[in-house]
Amino acid sequence: MTMELKTQNIRHRDICRSFYTSDKQLVSYMVRLLNPENGDFCLEPSAGSGCFIDGLLATDKTLRIRAIDFSNNAVTALHTKYACNKNIEVLNRDFLLSSGALFDDALTFDRIIANPPYGGWQEYEKRISLKSVFPNMYVKETYGLFIAQSLNKLSPNGRAVFILPETFLYLHLQKALRRRIIETTTINSADIFPSAVFPGVKFGYAKLCIISIDNRKPNPCHLMRIRHCENLDELISGGGRHHEISQYSVLQRPEFTFPLNGYSPETQLIDEAVLRLGDIADCVTGIYTGADGKYLRRSAANTRGHDKYHEADIQKIVSSSNFYPTLEGFDNEACFIPILKGGGIPYLKPVLWFIDWSAEAVRQYRTDSKSRFQNSSFYFRTGIGFPMVSSGRATASVIYESWLFDQSVVGIFPNKSNLFGFLLAFLNSGICWRLLRQINPSANNSAKYLRRLPIILPSSDRLSWFNSVVSDYLVKLKSGAGQDTEIESSLDDAVKSLYAEALQHSQLRKNG
Repeated sequence: MTMELKTQNIRHRDICRSFYTSDKQLVSYMVRLLNPENGDFCLEPSAGSGCFIDGLLATDKTLRIRAIDFSNNAVTALHTKYACNKNIEVLNRDFLLSSGALFDDALTFDRIIANPPYGGWQEYEKRISLKSVFPNMYVKETYGLFIAQSLNKLSPNGRAVFILPETFLYLHLQKALRRRIIETTTINSADIFPSAVFPGVKFGYAKLCIISIDNRKPNPCHLMRIRHCENLDELISGGGRHHEISQYSVLQRPEFTFPLNGYSPETQLIDEAVLRLGDIADCVTGIYTGADGKYLRRSAANTRGHDKYHEADIQKIVSSSNFYPTLEGFDNEACFIPILKGGGIPYLKPVLWFIDWSAEAVRQYRTDSKSRFQNSSFYFRTGIGFPMVSSGRATASVIYESWLFDQSVVGIFPNKSNLFGFLLAFLNSGICWRLLRQINPSANNSAKYLRRLPIILPSSDRLSWFNSVVSDYLVKLKSGAGQDTEIESSLDDAVKSLYAEALQHSQLRKNG
């Protein structure tokens, strides 16, 4: 294993994942949201270097502060830093599982402020214990558990302020915690801003969020503020764009996701959809070999991964005329078949990758703990591949029945063959992209999110039109012709026209 790979593996299993909040303006803003009063008992459950404690002390209020951290080094430094302050108690504990000296059943805190660790590794044995304490929670991620435990220890009418990944507001895995918060507490505000504002940290996959929560049942008419800021100045000054939404309305949404840009015709269409993609198609993730460098080959035209992947030997590629579907693998020398990886090209992606489908390799995929021989009933079926990660636009492409698709792709398989042309056009359309980004604003296009896409089926005549145009276009692309923007635009316009009426109705209901 190379040093680089070793470093990546150690980081992956980092139990602390410490990103300390060191910017004084950011700390001051969060403390201002917390609004501590004289005599309050305050908790910092992931104290780190003590930045939030310094922020609390800067208020000149008389406060009792309990600082907790899992890191021995951090706690040693905190003991030294606050040795002369009798109102600060520093404890070296696991906040998620500790009791006794850390808590008793009656102990609660008036104010809690935290930058909980993001993505901290939880050992498998510990996950079992965490599941018993947090039965409905996603225990592989740390920040959600820190929030849940903090709210367990927050006094009635107390306030908590957290800085956390923006994905918490819509991620499928955090739906149980969102429901608990929305049902039992009052959310004052959620400030969303680029992760680059957080000194020393830049998450490519999402932004960050500061959320303020009061421990009291929400009033049915309560409005919470969602604010988007582009930089630190906007965040601190109260600038940026903002809107208010009913907290109760979020409880009515699928998976209790926050409408980050307020309610729009698109969000209403998503929330009120009678038919969704998951109702008319199976959306599944493809195979993972466990060792792509060993089992995948690149085509001669594919220069990606030149150092990691060998070029495919044309003599070892199974010809389409001799191909037959098998889940047991081929015993012949010709044993490499096309596999769809990633996206970026609409309608038809050229064959760039091949997978070893020899009997020996297939046995390895089935038995190796690192591989994923998942959803194999969908192997060697005509379908649509949608990339799991993309940021610019929707790019769905055909999966032919002699191809496989890997785990970087969601395979979409219509329940009826006459839906294929329409769905391939829809999944390449601008309206699909707009709807998907409302469901999940990050670059993650997992099967869970794709299944929620609202579907408006065209008439049988229009279904036939979609099938005819798409079929002819695929034949043209397969013959070697380049992409035809005129054909793609006509298909996009047809989808847009189909959805326009529904979006107009949603707008009228919103205004009415």
